[in-house]
Amino acid sequence: MSYQAKNDGTEPVKFAIVCPAWECSRWAERCLRSIMSQTYSNFDCIYIDAFSSDNTFDVASAVVGSDSRFSVVRNEVRKFPLENIVIGTNQVAKDDNDVIVIVDGDDWLAHDRVLEILAGIYRNPDVWLSYGNHAPLRRTLKEKLRGRKKKGTYEYPDYVYQYAFYRQFPFFCSGHVRAYRKFLFDSIRDADLRDDDGGYFWGGGDAATMYPMLEMATKKHIRYIDEVLYIYNNDHGLSEMRPETRDAKNIVKMKIQSMPKYQPLELSR
Repeated sequence: MSYQAKNDGTEPVKFAIVCPAWECSRWAERCLRSIMSQTYSNFDCIYIDAFSSDNTFDVASAVVGSDSRFSVVRNEVRKFPLENIVIGTNQVAKDDNDVIVIVDGDDWLAHDRVLEILAGIYRNPDVWLSYGNHAPLRRTLKEKLRGRKKKGTYEYPDYVYQYAFYRQFPFFCSGHVRAYRKFLFDSIRDADLRDDDGGYFWGGGDAATMYPMLEMATKKHIRYIDEVLYIYNNDHGLSEMRPETRDAKNIVKMKIQSMPKYQPLELSR
């Protein structure tokens, strides 16, 4: 599959922000207001309530109000984050060069210049994907004793870039805030986002999408951002990282890691 590279860097960067949410009534306002307050305003955002049992949808709808850049939708049945990311992306990202930004519905952007920083990076048409550092909302006991917060992620080593060993590397470094161009996301085979039963993976959506895109982009088109741009809410009792779900999530991740590597993506000029 090939795409025509259209943006020569002179067009303004357009962001398509996708917020998958479930049982997020406590945090929906903070998430959305962190996006609404951005100094860079050329974006559209979709906040998808995954059939929550609380009032996530009502809270989000009230916060957004009449702001035409935002849409709030509610699933008719329970859907997991990866499927909601696919649905949301198809609704809000229109152009191949749009930059998709994932902000989970219970997390938020670290300050009001996050999109401004990302826009500065994506004005370069050679940038297709970025990942970076984030801060957890709550520090662990070890971090408290150290007196500082641990970095959320680190950049992949050069040899991982060189040989595209993302699936083999023991650490998943491509953390929030994750952003990438629509044409790169569209190049992922839909079948590679689905489990043996034909449905989208219930967990591990970050690995299912990022591994193929990292492999297709190659280091030339990837940027790591060391500055903290994202707050990860590890205080949510329904987080995928809660202990009772880790084994199941690891099984999904190992399935994804065992999939064939993607080849570098070639764009027509």
